[in-house]
Amino acid sequence: MTTDGEYQLNDFEKALFGEDELGAVVRGTIHVETKLLELIGLLVEDESYIRRLNLDFSQHVNLAVALGLNAEYAKGLRAFGKLRNDFAHKLDTVLSKERVHSLYEALASREKHLVQQSYLLTDDPKPPFNDLPPKDQFVYIAVALHTLLEIVLGETTMGQDMS
Repeated sequence: MTTDGEYQLNDFEKALFGEDELGAVVRGTIHVETKLLELIGLLVEDESYIRRLNLDFSQHVNLAVALGLNAEYAKGLRAFGKLRNDFAHKLDTVLSKERVHSLYEALASREKHLVQQSYLLTDDPKPPFNDLPPKDQFVYIAVALHTLLEIVLGETTMGQDMS
């Protein structure tokens, strides 16, 4: 927020909105996975052993849940990672309304709340979230997952519960 109450996009949001679909999905996943790895690093004694395992995104999610991340976040995070894999391995992958809707539906209620909150902070007037282009919806989902992991990191650093 600015001093006059106007919402300013952060650098992460600006970067995602400035990308094409492939760039937004790949960059978004890199940022979310970085936060996931930071969380894992806080929860293990020596994270160098985790890096040696060469885990993929879904395995990082599973490990984070095994270490204490609220299990309700796993489905949305895995769906997010699967979308990145689809883009990475299939040339004709696009962010269709159906694909982004499925991703949104995989989110836990707290994640959905963060998506809606980040959208509501943007300029008025605005169409309903479901009427946004799929890429814009994806960006808000990526920002929400990134924000969620930042919150969990903060809670973990302070020794609070990760739910």
